[in-house]
Amino acid sequence: MKKILIVLSVLVAVGLVYAGIIWFKNRPESPAVTESEVPVLGGDKEQNMDFLGGAGGQVSLPAGSPAGDTFTISTPTGGIKVKNFYKTAVAVVEENQVVIFFSEKYELDYSIYDGSFDIVVRVEDQKTRLEAEKDLIDRLGISRADACRLTVSVSMPKADPAKLSFCGIFFK
Repeated sequence: MKKILIVLSVLVAVGLVYAGIIWFKNRPESPAVTESEVPVLGGDKEQNMDFLGGAGGQVSLPAGSPAGDTFTISTPTGGIKVKNFYKTAVAVVEENQVVIFFSEKYELDYSIYDGSFDIVVRVEDQKTRLEAEKDLIDRLGISRADACRLTVSVSMPKADPAKLSFCGIFFK
């Protein structure tokens, strides 16, 4: 009886692995965004606000938003002091996402809900990814080591979300 249970368990495990492989290979790819599908926006706050539905370049910040020039984001390894990107935000979406920067090439977002950052690269270009990563670090006024302590997801067309390109090599 014990041998039958072991054999059945192995067969179920092999079946699950096989099903996972088939699902992974057949999952739908997210289509690459072409430049013609993306509004032509730059770092100009007023143009971005017009596209995102803002009025007169003013962003309505959620209650409790930081007011000073810097604030601290909590991480499991301690707080990280960052420049107050709320003051230069392009938009706030449904009071839980701060759009830090928006262009046709990439977007930088902050989730108020969980304190994570998203870098959304809209073109299949490693150079643009590196530019977006550097831009996030510059806008936050932090080092690469501190950036690796934050929760940051980098998304690109036809690729699974990843961490910052330089994390895990020298920084933990």
